[in-house]
Amino acid sequence: MASDILKSDDFLLVPNHSHISQALINQFPEYIYAILMSIGVILATISILYELRALIKIISNLGQKKYFTAENVKLVRLFIVSQIYTLACDPFLAGANQLSTSYLGRVNNGAFNATWSNIPDDLITLIIIGVIYILFKLAKQMKRESDLTV
Repeated sequence: MASDILKSDDFLLVPNHSHISQALINQFPEYIYAILMSIGVILATISILYELRALIKIISNLGQKKYFTAENVKLVRLFIVSQIYTLACDPFLAGANQLSTSYLGRVNNGAFNATWSNIPDDLITLIIIGVIYILFKLAKQMKRESDLTV
């Protein structure tokens, strides 16, 4: 696995790490790396599937002029679940990528290239989606009250 990382175009060379000793290559924790990446990829895939499902249904509802409905509120909540999965996958992917950087002097620039800085970014995104969810829920309640008064 270490030699695959060293030869891969998805991993960029860290400055001042042009030569890696064979001892460091042999010490690379391949099983830990594989487990961290596997868990991270599975969680990221689940997140993407939830997100795509919600996005397709919301676009369909908006095309049918269904704006503030209970279904759309549930779909925005599904975006929150998706973002929680994204937030959960970040430590696993960042940990695996930290191993490749520390042991091999390579930074993942390809798929699943999360770093520790992705965690606060995804947390802020979760908060923003949460605010949108609250606004959607309030708009749905206001629409329901408006429909009852008319």
